[in-house]
Amino acid sequence: MFNLLSKLEGVKESSFKIEEQSNTLFINNQHGVKIINNAPLKKQIETIQDPIVTVITDDNICVSSKATGQTKIFNLNGAIQSVDYLATVNLDIKNFLTESYLFAYTYFQLDFSKKYISKIERNSFKIISKFPGELGLNGILLVWDENHFISRNQEKFGLFTFENICVWEIYVKDLVTAKSELELGTPSIIKIVGKLFVEYGKTFRLNPANGNIEETYDVPFTASENEFLYGFQYKDIEVTQLAVLNAKTNEIKIIDIQKEFKKHDIYPDWRIQVKDGMIYFSQNMGSNEAKIGIFDPNQEKIAWKHIFEKKNGMVGTIKISKDRIFALTQDQTLHIFERE
Repeated sequence: MFNLLSKLEGVKESSFKIEEQSNTLFINNQHGVKIINNAPLKKQIETIQDPIVTVITDDNICVSSKATGQTKIFNLNGAIQSVDYLATVNLDIKNFLTESYLFAYTYFQLDFSKKYISKIERNSFKIISKFPGELGLNGILLVWDENHFISRNQEKFGLFTFENICVWEIYVKDLVTAKSELELGTPSIIKIVGKLFVEYGKTFRLNPANGNIEETYDVPFTASENEFLYGFQYKDIEVTQLAVLNAKTNEIKIIDIQKEFKKHDIYPDWRIQVKDGMIYFSQNMGSNEAKIGIFDPNQEKIAWKHIFEKKNGMVGTIKISKDRIFALTQDQTLHIFERE
């Protein structure tokens, strides 16, 4: 299904980004930007003084100059325009987008001591408004709509306005005490089809207007695509089931996958990704070898797997484009797999 195309050494976890449709790989390093699989774009970006790729949306690639503080915005056909600010997003870009706006951390005139959150029009890249950079409990985790965002820390999470007014907040210890026996930690938060889900051992659907719990699911849903949420259920270290929740209808489908994974000697981590309905998983526990693979929920079979060399260590970041998988291992080796 996928073949190992190449390996790149010395890649740091936070330094590489991908453009999914073109399979373009960008690696930020001290020498600028390394670009794989896109010669025309590489040629254009090489004209930028001390470049760094900061934001990649579905449509555009922002490349900032660390020398001038200006940013050029490219699409796959070439440059669109330049702007006089540097914008960046540290977490998943989809959590900082609405239909019309991008919300990004921004810096002006190379003053990195002052950080702002800017509301940027996606068509024109014009800044509509900007707010102080230290918002909420610990910055922005997920933009809920054009006026609100969700923030969290180790103790609680909540909904805030961009004027930094708290609409509601929930202490994790109260959620856990009432619903499970888990220790205090940081919940995962997913927005899908206008609904708010919080995964913390179990999954809770909250009313986004007031934070009240509307429904509790025993499954830890950790990934989403379109209107579906996905999660593995475990007994000890073995995965036993894949659960799929239709967020629109609230129907749950359970697939027994214990025998299939055991047959391949795979003990997957709870972290999964979903693309085109296929489940991408990794393994760092249960054996001395790290692994990645793809589970097909329609066939209820493992469609593909790869076993890394022991020297590679554990699997860290995995990113998936249209036809490639980029898997970074503990030894800072980026493994690039291409679809057959």
